[in-house]
Amino acid sequence: MECLVSGLTKREFKNWKSLFQNFFQDSIYNYIINREEGLSYFLKGLFFDEGFHCEKDHILAGEYFQKGALDRDPLCLYKLYEIYSGKNNYGVTPNEGFSLLYLVWSIVYSLLKYGSHILLDFDMEFQYYYKNVAKQDKNFVLNIIKEAEDGIFKQDKEFVIVVFDYLLESISQAKSASSVQMSYNNTIDCLIRLTEKGFKYPTILLFQLSITEFQNITDRRLGEILQVLRKTNIIYIYDNFKNLFEILNIINQKHPIFAKLLRNTAIELFWQIKSHPLTKSMKIRDEFCYFIAENLFKHLHLIDSLISKIESIGLMAKCYQSGIFVDRNLKKAIDVLEITKTCPGYTEDSFPYFEVGKIYQKLKNKEEMTHFFKKWFEYAQFKKDLPHKFFQEGVLQEIVNQDIQKAVDSFIKGLYSPTALTSFQQELYKMKCQKKLSKLIVKYPQLRAQLNDHLQESIIENSTKKNYM
Repeated sequence: MECLVSGLTKREFKNWKSLFQNFFQDSIYNYIINREEGLSYFLKGLFFDEGFHCEKDHILAGEYFQKGALDRDPLCLYKLYEIYSGKNNYGVTPNEGFSLLYLVWSIVYSLLKYGSHILLDFDMEFQYYYKNVAKQDKNFVLNIIKEAEDGIFKQDKEFVIVVFDYLLESISQAKSASSVQMSYNNTIDCLIRLTEKGFKYPTILLFQLSITEFQNITDRRLGEILQVLRKTNIIYIYDNFKNLFEILNIINQKHPIFAKLLRNTAIELFWQIKSHPLTKSMKIRDEFCYFIAENLFKHLHLIDSLISKIESIGLMAKCYQSGIFVDRNLKKAIDVLEITKTCPGYTEDSFPYFEVGKIYQKLKNKEEMTHFFKKWFEYAQFKKDLPHKFFQEGVLQEIVNQDIQKAVDSFIKGLYSPTALTSFQQELYKMKCQKKLSKLIVKYPQLRAQLNDHLQESIIENSTKKNYM
């Protein structure tokens, strides 16, 4: 602890104005001035810190950071960590215990709200401090957390301990792959337990942990997590993203805070919400999906990865193709997919032939459908053997070639992922392969014996029952 705090007081603190220079605009100021939530509190505090559209007032800035901390904003929590570590122009007496607690809460909630436990890598100092905390005696740090009884520290203690304990374990170089997996499993079990009790923050953390890249995790338990999240209210996750996207709409520039969000989590979130049977209404679910797809589509220039660009374009096309919060328009969906050709780094084999083929199938244009399906198959043979590839190949064999056995073989392959790094989208395509096979059992009962070893017995029994009803 002494090493950490002394290091903090000697090092120069970051230049927040430089880091967030894109936010120092009149439009941003007018947008957030009357908003009462975490990120807006942080920006208001920053404006008073720097005297943007106001007189400098560090005490008032500190009050906004406190309000944002109560809303679990990671940046406000991190600012309070700085303040209590010895930056004294806020009129606050340095406090070693509070500084450590605010850092821990900031780390946990950066994972919760921004999808990264090092705050999207926006500053190497944060990672430096984080590693310093990890070098402390683990039980000493956890005891400080357990003994905290003030405000936010008392309310969130149980699940913060669960997540931070896991993060400490996961970065330990001395841990074997098996012990890291065991730590992951214990954390997921705890979060599932808290989620099933109805707490909202563990629900979000459960989702975020499952899609955050950690080394030596061979079984991410995505199928199980997906089933748990299907029973919960996904609105909490959506709300965290909405404010980020709205501010991004204003600055319209690339900013490191949002890079990882746009590349990874938003796309995963779309698929999670799309598969989630919300308890309120289909309209709400569709609105969530369209909001994410529209914002990704508007900001394709902020996404570096060609794969993520194509995936984002595909989500927008999915909205038009399925009528997700917009009028169903198949020709518009094709026009959207054609934009793939304008992406930097595009090659002919990157085009979403299969999706276009499916749309022409719905338009009952057999000639175009067959052309795009066959074009897709020509390139797909050389791509990775992931569940979505086998699902698509199975549909091709079933619909175009009308070869049921080859279709079955492809769907069976789609049930098994050849890589440890899976995603929710891959899990959904596994489910799609499973559903396809169960439908084929109804149509072709003789397939039952072949599929016994691949499908759950309950699925086969239900399919058989449907066949006799």
